[in-house]
Amino acid sequence: MRELTEERTREIPIGPAFVPGDVVGIEMGSLRHRANLREILAIFVKDGAGDEERSSHEITLRGRLRGASPRGHSPEGGRVSRVTLAAVVPADAAPGEYRCRRLEAETRAGRRVTFEPVNESAWRGWRFRVL
Repeated sequence: MRELTEERTREIPIGPAFVPGDVVGIEMGSLRHRANLREILAIFVKDGAGDEERSSHEITLRGRLRGASPRGHSPEGGRVSRVTLAAVVPADAAPGEYRCRRLEAETRAGRRVTFEPVNESAWRGWRFRVL
């Protein structure tokens, strides 16, 4: 999808590992977009989980967009937003390392769109460990 561009991203320094009940979070930097977006979703899957196990080994971090520039608009056109993605580690989360496998946006109309592959190098490195 061409209208989503993630410029800077950093992991929130909460700790090296998490247990069920902890909040896992990632703060995305400036995000330029043209679509009327409702939220961003980052789907994390436990390393080694097969396709049949995938849904029981997924943790989805979600975040709503908030304006990052004056009046929330970019000089190049479109909007500039900031997003903090977060989720509570569920009680039944399997121990292990979870890596981001998909990064999506949901429009206000409820349609899901994926980020362009050019941005994949930034979010493919996102990971956390569940004890």
